[in-house]
Amino acid sequence: MEHILETYNISKNFGKTQAVKNVNIKIQKGIIFSLLGPNGAGKTTLINILCTLLKPSIGTAKICGFDIMHESSKVREKIGLVPQHTNLYEDLTARENLIFQGKLYGLPKNVIKDRIDALLDLVELKEKADDIVKTFSGGMKRRLLIARALINEPEILFLDEPTIGLDPQSRRRIWNYILRLKKEKVTVFLTTHYMEEADHLSDKVAIIDKGEIKIYGSPYDLKKLIDNILIIESDRTAINILKNAGYDIISNDHKIKVRIIDKKEILKILNLLMKCELEISYISFKEASLEDVFLSVVGKSASELKLRGKY
Repeated sequence: MEHILETYNISKNFGKTQAVKNVNIKIQKGIIFSLLGPNGAGKTTLINILCTLLKPSIGTAKICGFDIMHESSKVREKIGLVPQHTNLYEDLTARENLIFQGKLYGLPKNVIKDRIDALLDLVELKEKADDIVKTFSGGMKRRLLIARALINEPEILFLDEPTIGLDPQSRRRIWNYILRLKKEKVTVFLTTHYMEEADHLSDKVAIIDKGEIKIYGSPYDLKKLIDNILIIESDRTAINILKNAGYDIISNDHKIKVRIIDKKEILKILNLLMKCELEISYISFKEASLEDVFLSVVGKSASELKLRGKY
């Protein structure tokens, strides 16, 4: 299986502070990978290292087969970066920003023109091509940043908190562009603290906390590590019935809380209780979310949210 990015024990120290600790990840070509973590967890530091803007204190990485330490110019040819903070030339037009970026890559004029037209169309800014950037909204600027990062047709695009501060409509637009890039076989490395965003977009997710990768996997597999909770209000004899049927009861106060792995278990439990002629006065279901996984990993969960197994 081809990996477009591999890291080897990457660490980064700022004085006595270790911002990134022994990061080892492998990312397959053509997927959307999300790096989740609280503020200060090391997400931006790791992206800056991978984009050759920072040198690691220890370790290295390979992107498209090129070493970030010894072949940085080759790495930069293969990547695009959308930084967390807008760094466009605001007194220039959208088109002029893209022309300037294309010239930095040494692209021919005709290639730059063709790519600009295609990219402005992609991010729905064609009608704003000759408007001054400082007149743009925050969402429009984020979209122009994505277009700029794609001018060199990168094989891997790094997006550092691409939807931070955007309204829901603008955020959804960015999501659509990211999914279109995946269809075009562009690998996307995304940092975000929006759980819904990571769950909706990602093929693989890693959670970083205090510089360390704590857990890695698909959103589906990670959510399976957290208990789904079925809450029932019924006769107290239901507790023994469910226990005898092999179900794990985690609470037996005025509401019965049952750990279940799959939604399919709900119908089985209801049929079992009705077969025993027990009345059910209340039922609700809390499905495990990526946020539950995140909170459990970073140690801020409620006591009932505990990871099953090791990670």
